[in-house]
Amino acid sequence: MISAVLTASQCRAQPGSLYRLAPEVLLVMVDDGSARIVDLDGAVAALDATAATMVEAVLRLGETGAGAELADGFGVEPRRIRTDLHAVLGDLVAQGVLCSGPSRLHWRARQIRRRVASALSAVAVRWVGVGGTWEVRAWGALTLARLLLWMSGWSFTIGAWSAPGRAGWGTAGRVARSGNEGAGDLDAIAIAVTRVVARYPFPLDCKERALAAFALARASGLPARIVLGISLFPLALHAWCESGGEVVADQFDGYCDRYTPIRVYG
Repeated sequence: MISAVLTASQCRAQPGSLYRLAPEVLLVMVDDGSARIVDLDGAVAALDATAATMVEAVLRLGETGAGAELADGFGVEPRRIRTDLHAVLGDLVAQGVLCSGPSRLHWRARQIRRRVASALSAVAVRWVGVGGTWEVRAWGALTLARLLLWMSGWSFTIGAWSAPGRAGWGTAGRVARSGNEGAGDLDAIAIAVTRVVARYPFPLDCKERALAAFALARASGLPARIVLGISLFPLALHAWCESGGEVVADQFDGYCDRYTPIRVYG
């Protein structure tokens, strides 16, 4: 049902274009012509087929090229297309999922968030690697994940948390575990993360759970990745951790099956 997933890097602004996807936003194109705007730091919104066609054309061709193509495709006057385009795009800019024009202040804010993400991810590496009980390590990983998401957002957090070159995860210097020993560790990680989430004084969602399980698995020498999936009906996002094809520490068995993966990290 999902035909394409477009990111900000894939939809670079055309020369003279004012509009581009925000860095934390995905445009998910669906086979029926509609689309979903996925804000990785916030909500998910649906676009009908007409609005999806307009947004995709602007991102691909810029406003001038899109106006000409859309006017020809819909068989209407260019003036009307420009009016409709400005209304649709202006609404998306107001929601924060499209950027309009260059912003040096925005660039500086992104640099600060990236540095914060790298620094706190390094702290997380040290915390989960110092030993202690699984629950103590889970408390630290969940707390740092929550703080990092609050300060830097999902895009910067996952970029720093899952990239070995930046965050220091990986199995270098460790013996990779497998078989019964690896399965035992995954069970222990799942139990610890689930117990800590249940007792945590503040609400935690799937992102913190996935980040913590990933951190504990990788620090134990186990392969792991974080998967981001989308459900079209009902419209929702979900993140989870996998190791060796097994979902780790997710809340319900089989819950992840209803989501179509759109991004894999690590």
